Amino acid sequence: MADIIRSAKSGNHWSTDELFAYNMTIQTQSAVEFFGHELCPIKPDLISSFNPSNPIPAGIPMQTRRFLDHVISR
Repeated sequence: MADIIRSAKSGNHWSTDELFAYNMTIQTQSAVEFFGHELCPIKPDLISSFNPSNPIPAGIPMQTRRFLDHVISR
């Protein structure tokens, strides 16, 4: 265990060696289990037709508006 080299890496470059070195395990969970509550549905047609250069349309649910605000700010 002492022979394992631990160097800084982005999470998507980790292998099973890093997981072993840091004593980490992976568990599969549903979104509800992970977040602790039911996720708000977002209509797929709204996402596929969304254009960030246009204002967010009126009359959409607040959760969808927050999601789109987040997408725009990225």
